[in-house]
Amino acid sequence: MSIGRALRKINPAAAGGWTMPAGTLLWLRSNYTTGGGLWEDQSGSGNHATLAGATLGAASGLYTSSSGYATVADTPSLSVSGTICAWIRPTGVSSNPLFVSGWNSVEYHLATYGTLAASGYNNQQVGAPGTLVANVWQHVALRWTGSLLYCLLDGSPGSSIAASALTVSQTLFLGRQNAGASNRFVGDIDDLFIIPSDQGVAGIQDIRANSPGTHA
Repeated sequence: MSIGRALRKINPAAAGGWTMPAGTLLWLRSNYTTGGGLWEDQSGSGNHATLAGATLGAASGLYTSSSGYATVADTPSLSVSGTICAWIRPTGVSSNPLFVSGWNSVEYHLATYGTLAASGYNNQQVGAPGTLVANVWQHVALRWTGSLLYCLLDGSPGSSIAASALTVSQTLFLGRQNAGASNRFVGDIDDLFIIPSDQGVAGIQDIRANSPGTHA
């Protein structure tokens, strides 16, 4: 799919000598943005994000607010195992919003719960070690092995919970649980990856260390 009005374009598959993980279904990054209200998916899968009041920064990615968020029309399913990770910079750590949410009758998500980062599926949550800090870039990841769900903060995993297939197939929301959700993430989201395989702790640390960006 060709989208014009590019603000800045570089080759995402070879940026900085680093290649995205094989099979990546979604890669949204700050320094490859488009006009026309879209944030172009760099994985080649065509999972572009549509802005709904959110804004894009050339270095800071997607800025969401109490009124702004973004959506991806076709939520990538993680039916065998999966990895979801992103850099986030919350403006505060006192609310409980979801900043990535694949919503249907059940959902998978990454969230901030006060000072805790958490991943969840089907109304279950598991936290990451350490605490979130307002106005600081931190890397948060959901790791699903096929039976266990973990949340990682800056490459460090917490405990696990049991989880079945993350096969949600509805709109993916960035900045809230769904269009009418009251708990809304306010801050920046960048270098968002969805990969239909378990990258493991080492793989998530590699993404954090080597995916292009200005956040580390």
